[in-house]
Amino acid sequence: MVEEGEPTGFIDIVQSTLCFSGLDYHAISSAYRTAKSPESYLTRRRSQLRSSFVSSAAAEYNSTPLKFSPAGGRILPVSPADASRRRFYNVSVPARVALGRDVASASFDRDSFVMSTDFGDNPCDMESTQRHPGTSLDSDCDDDEDMNTKYPEFQSTEDVAPITTVAAEQLACVAFVGAKGQVQAELHAAYPLQLSIRIDESRRCLALDCFEYKPSECVDVDCDDLGPFLPTERGWLRWQNGYHSSQIDKEDDDWDDSIVDDDWGMDERMEMKDDDGTSSKNGDSHRLLIYCGIAGHFAYSRCLRFRFPFENIVGIRLQVDDAANKIPDSVGGDATAVLILEVDRPPPSDAFAVRKVSSRWMKENHLELRDDWTPDNAASNASRIYLYGGLAELRHTAALMAKKCPRLSKMLETTSSETNSLRDGASIDYASAPEFAEAGKAVQYGGTVKRTRSFSDLDEDQQDELRGNIKMALCRYCGAVYYQGYSGLDCIDCGSGRWTIDTHKDPINAQMFDGLIGNALSVFEAKCERLDQEKRGTDLKRKVLG
Repeated sequence: MVEEGEPTGFIDIVQSTLCFSGLDYHAISSAYRTAKSPESYLTRRRSQLRSSFVSSAAAEYNSTPLKFSPAGGRILPVSPADASRRRFYNVSVPARVALGRDVASASFDRDSFVMSTDFGDNPCDMESTQRHPGTSLDSDCDDDEDMNTKYPEFQSTEDVAPITTVAAEQLACVAFVGAKGQVQAELHAAYPLQLSIRIDESRRCLALDCFEYKPSECVDVDCDDLGPFLPTERGWLRWQNGYHSSQIDKEDDDWDDSIVDDDWGMDERMEMKDDDGTSSKNGDSHRLLIYCGIAGHFAYSRCLRFRFPFENIVGIRLQVDDAANKIPDSVGGDATAVLILEVDRPPPSDAFAVRKVSSRWMKENHLELRDDWTPDNAASNASRIYLYGGLAELRHTAALMAKKCPRLSKMLETTSSETNSLRDGASIDYASAPEFAEAGKAVQYGGTVKRTRSFSDLDEDQQDELRGNIKMALCRYCGAVYYQGYSGLDCIDCGSGRWTIDTHKDPINAQMFDGLIGNALSVFEAKCERLDQEKRGTDLKRKVLG
């Protein structure tokens, strides 16, 4: 859904580019709406501060990351029937894609020309994502299901696979806790959909997808002077490359991606001038550029995945906040909740993967296995995972897990199941997290594979060959440049291999997951001062800040 006053034409370009990555498109829209509305960011943070799961020490609105803990509340039983039919974002395909041709925006009703398929008895709309490494078309459906019946009109490929997003808009924090609380790391969402919980139904796996992008600043788009908020040259170039360059496989392509990061002047703000040469202050073009800058930086950021099977789970609990300002008895009510998962072993070797959102170099947009990307390797050492968010989404998450796994269903149907290590009476404090029951030998994750050479080691001709022809690949095992084709042929030197991108292995920037947008409060207060002249600002400030 496009909000009034948003740059619809430019948003259509992004939607067309990312049409089969619905979560990506809507996350970009969410990041933009948060950046242009500091009051929505502050309201979301204030709501979290009211929760009994958040430490009262975090009294300041925007100074430090919030500290979550599973204090207080009560356990709720969950049934497979509790799965909601609510969409967590719109997964429609734009008309120009559905019709297979370009359609002028004025020639059709934007809500009527869409494609939207359904899971059948699944309470969520059908959606797809980049295929997780190691999975195949054969496992996209259960053995007793027909692919064409379950996913009508969906064209399965080796690049994409079905998935169900179950918690995204209200997911506030994911905490990884190891034995006796020694390994702790928290990922916070600065805007809705930055963190999302997704379920691979046929393979019985839960995936956490995290966008390593957050707005660097908020902006009052109606202020007198938008010049200080215009994007940098780098952001504009990334916009052009991420959404306007589809011919990467041409042999004459000699684009050097390093220009986005290395050229002088790339971090200087753009300028807008009127016909007379004077700098313009505020207009539709300014707002368009601000959107393009955000979408451009988002395109070149990474989506980080952590994925593990249901079979690892030995304990599960949905606990709801009983704070006075909540309504925990209402199914789907606005109640802060925490879904706690206890696992008995480290995640499998293919648990961690990463991709770019929409790089011009299309090979970067496929998921690639890597080592544990979470701070201090927290996820691979965590025996408990705490998901803090809204009751509606987390209840639906647990219900769909129960629907797909009878063992988990028995754990969730009562609060005292003997098979549930997190049944009523078990401590859920961070310090009570247990050791792995099946530790075994250390797991080597995807990023531990060593190659004899990387892309930077190749000579100029080999680099050009890889950049110029999407059917060529660099073997991740032996470092050979070989013809992979569109069907994914094996390396002719060692018989195995997948394309690998060195930048996918870089450590994450932890600040991207601290949940903070530094100037939100100051921009909001300035907005209130401006609105005070119209006798509306005081009411807005009282409504948001209390």
